[in-house]
Amino acid sequence: MKNSTKVKAGLLLTSLACAAGATAALVMLQKKREEEVYHEAELKAMDELEEMMRAESDCASCACAPSTYYPFDENYFYSLPAAHIAGKMANDTDQPASRAIGLAMIDLMREQQNEYGFIPSQAGSTWLKTDYGIEPGYYDTRFNTDFWLANINAAENFGVTGWLDKTRKYADFLVSFAEQHHFTFGASDDEGWLVQDYWHPNGESSPTHASLNHHAAEAEFLYRMADAVDEDSYAVLADRMVRGIEQSELLWYKPDGDLNYSYKPNGTCSGQDYPYLTYNDLLELQRLYAARHGQENPAIARLLQVKLTWMNKNGVTGYNK
Repeated sequence: MKNSTKVKAGLLLTSLACAAGATAALVMLQKKREEEVYHEAELKAMDELEEMMRAESDCASCACAPSTYYPFDENYFYSLPAAHIAGKMANDTDQPASRAIGLAMIDLMREQQNEYGFIPSQAGSTWLKTDYGIEPGYYDTRFNTDFWLANINAAENFGVTGWLDKTRKYADFLVSFAEQHHFTFGASDDEGWLVQDYWHPNGESSPTHASLNHHAAEAEFLYRMADAVDEDSYAVLADRMVRGIEQSELLWYKPDGDLNYSYKPNGTCSGQDYPYLTYNDLLELQRLYAARHGQENPAIARLLQVKLTWMNKNGVTGYNK
């Protein structure tokens, strides 16, 4: 073989080897990047969980169940119907791994929907049992509404429109529940409702309070559902719930400038409100109400301003703007 031929053959082999090496390197880099994406998603989810637990409970992390749950021990864990972290991850449009994991977890949670249309809370609550005679397996309006709202987000953000069937089943249940378990304010065209927070299908519990954050979140969900499936009846109920806020507005104001937590079956409002959760709910409800009616609701605007003033006065941050 001539020297020139040997040189050409050597160069060819070298080029092939370099190409193979480059391809292998690219594959390794891609795998590394995928691992980094998944790891970043995991860390982000854990950060969000820790932040949520610190902001909204007495626990510093997810390593404990509330002491008011039963049975209770330091190593007891419960599956909450809200699946808040899964919902946050599924709404994280710039992180594909976060989205994929979140959607998978939501899909699993959906299978827990019962024949009524809600996902029951299986942990017993000592205060719900004491105050209202509610046993494990009850309906929590906030946890369920948050979860099914995550299903609407998934349908709108990622085209998972098949999930709207079960979501509609929950929406229909919520409509039926609201019709049977509410406090009435006003009459005729001005009639408004405040919907109660909890219920047990065994029929042995007494009427519960209606908290402003639960109530606002339910109305948000109904406005969103009306748009998602083009069904105006859901928005009609949301409007009636907003009228409930209008008609009961003066009861929500506390002497210290904050808002009361809930309306009680005895006709009074009391309780310590969350630092900013209710504000965020009212803010989103106001946005949806204005989109439907072409103007903001004056009562909601006043409640928002009172809560905002209180938050600023007390150094509360982290609320939506």
